[in-house]
Amino acid sequence: MKILIFNSVFFPTQIGGAEKSVLNLAVGLKKLGHEVFVVSVAEEAIGIEKKITEPGITCYYIENLNIYWPFHSSENIPLHHKITQKISDIYNLKYLNPLRKIFKDVKPDIVHTNNLKGISVVAWKVAKEQNCRVVHTLRDYYLQCSKCTMRNRNINCLTTCSPCKIYSYPKKIISRNVHCVVGVSNYILNTHIQDGFFRNSQCKVIYNSAFIEHSNTTPRTSIGSPIRFGYIGRIEDDKGLSLLLTRLQETHTTFSFKLIVAGDGEQKIINRMRSIDFVDYKGFMNASDFFSCIDFLIVPSLWNEPMGRVVPEAYSYGVPVLVNKVGGLSELVKDSITGYYTDINCSEAFRAALDKLYSADYKQLSENCIQESLTYSNEVMTNKYLSAFEETINE
Repeated sequence: MKILIFNSVFFPTQIGGAEKSVLNLAVGLKKLGHEVFVVSVAEEAIGIEKKITEPGITCYYIENLNIYWPFHSSENIPLHHKITQKISDIYNLKYLNPLRKIFKDVKPDIVHTNNLKGISVVAWKVAKEQNCRVVHTLRDYYLQCSKCTMRNRNINCLTTCSPCKIYSYPKKIISRNVHCVVGVSNYILNTHIQDGFFRNSQCKVIYNSAFIEHSNTTPRTSIGSPIRFGYIGRIEDDKGLSLLLTRLQETHTTFSFKLIVAGDGEQKIINRMRSIDFVDYKGFMNASDFFSCIDFLIVPSLWNEPMGRVVPEAYSYGVPVLVNKVGGLSELVKDSITGYYTDINCSEAFRAALDKLYSADYKQLSENCIQESLTYSNEVMTNKYLSAFEETINE
């Protein structure tokens, strides 16, 4: 099968978890003997650059045809450029001819679109012109929200606001050209369906894989003293790290622990961490080193994350997880089996979660996590997508 995959950016460029997940899928499909082609925009590309990446995947890197590179901070971009960019990213006609050339070159059996910020839903128009069936995976809120986050002024949007309703309406209409829509969680799928997207599409949920590269399947038998909590990822307010620091400071006289933090981001939060005695800020760490030195992962995200791939990744190392119950994260933990849920906004709820965590059978939790991680293998995810592709072609 010839599979043409779209994502805003692709290997070696990486912005977040979506790029890892798309790469994992492309590699998995390639291993099963399919011809895999990936289309993305690239900041340094000129025209269309066709390259074979190290995993043997054919990539088409298209020159950035946006007003500015849309994946850097727009803080210093003039307002009129920001507005023009937002409008053009609804349906960017500049990509029509480059995409037509790629479709003509590949002649795909199926088209799989993912994050489309920077390319726009014009990809769906070209697929329809070429009589290609389309599977789309929801990995962010680009279709609904001009910020792609459904979050404004540090508050999660319960519904699509009036400006974003106008912004999203053309994309909502064009989404009728998608034959199958996949959510990386029930949460993100339902928010789009309830908002009127994908009225003609089959609906599926396929969770991202953790793409386990290690062979450790031995459960943990004991925890450190003091207990070692961990946070890994972007250091920013929306990820909830500032609030987590506050909650831990409130409970530090009652519970004995240290917090190990890996990642990079906002300097003000990093400076704050360096002033707290129970925080060990490591900067960048690879996953195996990080998970080997913690007992529990804490995921305190404030925004409605579409999924949260770090949770099954922690499971694969036998590490239980404490999660703020928002968005797709609310589907990933089996409470008291692979970890615990909390409300990071509530001091009492957070303290109650720590009470449960400290009294848990840690070895059993760790065994459960390793078993649960098997359901997030790359093979499981790849085969589910392959089934979705075949069903869509044969529909």
